[in-house]
Amino acid sequence: SYRPARGTHRPAHSCAARFGILYCWGANADGRLGVGDTIDRNQPTRVGFDADWATVATGVAHTCALKQNGSVWCFGANTVGQLGQGTTEPSSVPRPVPLPSKAIQLSSEANTACAVLDTGQLYCWGRNWEGNIGLNDTHPGIDQLSPVRSGDQTDWQQVGTGDGHTCGVRGGGLLFGWGRNTAANLGLGQTNDQQRRSATQIGADEDWLSVVSGQDSSCGIRGTGSSGSLFCWGGNSFGNLGLGDTVQRLVPTEVVPGRVWTQLSIDTFHGCGIDSEQNL
Repeated sequence: SYRPARGTHRPAHSCAARFGILYCWGANADGRLGVGDTIDRNQPTRVGFDADWATVATGVAHTCALKQNGSVWCFGANTVGQLGQGTTEPSSVPRPVPLPSKAIQLSSEANTACAVLDTGQLYCWGRNWEGNIGLNDTHPGIDQLSPVRSGDQTDWQQVGTGDGHTCGVRGGGLLFGWGRNTAANLGLGQTNDQQRRSATQIGADEDWLSVVSGQDSSCGIRGTGSSGSLFCWGGNSFGNLGLGDTVQRLVPTEVVPGRVWTQLSIDTFHGCGIDSEQNL
């Protein structure tokens, strides 16, 4: 019988790309800071000597980063293939992920990573127990040690990986979700011990700009251009939906109506965002 993986993950490291330079700090077990050793750092430490990093995304015990040339590199723990190297060996330095073309956007959360390519294809690797890579397989899914294509669509624009579920935006501003749905993680209007193991459309709105996912909830921005209204759904035990209560939401629900948002990030049970007036 299906038994969802509900363990709380608690990342203990952080990374940031600044003017093309990559910095990481915090816990460094398995080399998740990418500095060539496993010694913890209590302040930002430069990763290598490259100065062409664009963005970075951290998981529980690994890190993946996107370079300006569209290549993806990962380092740290690799127990379920979250480094995309075809092995389960960890690495304390960045290793290139073999992708068929340039990546334009990257997401890595918990033990899964996904990249949207310049072809509009979506490739993912790592943990797949609950269908979070979207291969239309059966439970329990086989973890993917190397990048695999998720679905056959060629119009993916953005992806947000969570802990057991994933959401993404396709051409035309359509929102999709797959993976675990025990806490209405997918915003489909229902919550039970079920999974969607391939991309399933969430609602009928056609103006989604971006989406991010956490442990049992997701949030996204709807609008035009690069900003819009904030919507969240799923588990809300700690007020992580930002709605002023702890009530679960089965479908995307607007947060702070009237405010325009430009950036958004959520983790295990909390989220942060920046509005059009640069308020955090």
